[in-house]
This record gives sequence, structure tokens and C-alpha cells, in this order.
Amino acid sequence: VAAYPSATGLSVFIREITERKQLEEELRMLSLVAKETENAVIMLSPEQKITWVNAAFTTMTGYSFEEALGQKPSALLLGSETRAEVLHYINAQLQKRLPVQTEIRNYRKTGEPFWAELYIKPLFGANGKLEQFFSIRKEITHRKNLEAELADQQKKIAAAVLHAQEAERAEVDRELHDNVNQILTTAK
Repeated sequence: VAAYPSATGLSVFIREITERKQLEEELRMLSLVAKETENAVIMLSPEQKITWVNAAFTTMTGYSFEEALGQKPSALLLGSETRAEVLHYINAQLQKRLPVQTEIRNYRKTGEPFWAELYIKPLFGANGKLEQFFSIRKEITHRKNLEAELADQQKKIAAAVLHAQEAERAEVDRELHDNVNQILTTAK
């Protein structure tokens, strides 16, 4: 509502703003989710440079907002154990302006490695032009360690089963050999 007094009276203008208020509330909620999630959220320019990160990014990586701003995530988070084929896949998808979903070995500011489940999505404007990318990283180091431990246990179990089978075969061979020899000796 806007009211304008004049010499002849009062002019009042009323405008419907329900839709705008709903959009503002939606934006507030989305902003709250992005700020408060425990997953790292990164906004990237079309050139893949960081324009915004949430607090979870800082907690996860050790890099402050100021340190991350203007950097490429690859310059901050990649290291010696990051697999080249994963990087190739990510770069190929981004060049084609397609979404990315993968697991990647990242590194904190301290150099400590961690595993992340990575989602990157391009965002296009009304005219179809790429405006930015957004990226969500979820740390999965604990899960990857459990998977590695499970794989190690499975290898040990398989080795133990194989060893038991070989021992059983050797015992059967020995029994057959000894028994057959006794029977042949007796028969002779």
C-alpha cells in the first residue's frame, strides 16, 4: 500500500505482492539450507571459479571463504592420490555443461586426504546461457574406510577358504595314497 496526500485529498495505491512474498520466503529457506547443511556447498562461475562457499566447506576443507573466493576447486582440493580418470570425467562433463556425480579423493588445507561424494550441476538462465555451477560435497571418508576394511576382510576370508580347501585336498590325497599303498602291499 502506498498513500500520497494531495491538496484535493489522498491517493492510495494497492498492489498484490503475495507471489513476491512467497518467493522471498522460498529464497530465505533455500539460503538457510545452503548455509546450515553439513555438506560443503560451492557456487562457481561459468569459468569454474569459486564465487561462494558455505561454512561446511570451511569446516570440511580448512579454507576460509576469502581463501576460496576466485580459486578453482581443483587448485585447492586435488592432490597426489586424486585419480586422473575421475578428473577427466569431471572436466568432460563440465565442458559439455552436463551434471556430474562421482566420488573423489580431496585434500584439506593441511594436506590430509579425505573422500567426497561430489555433485556438480550447471545452472542456466532464462535465455539458456550458462550462469553458474553449484557443487555439493559430502564427506564419505568413514564409508570408504569401512568399504576398504570389508574388502580386506573378504580377501582374508577367501584366502582362508582356499587354504582350508587345499589342506583338505592334501589330507584326502594323503589318505588315498597311504590307503592305496597299504591295499596294494597287502594284495601283493
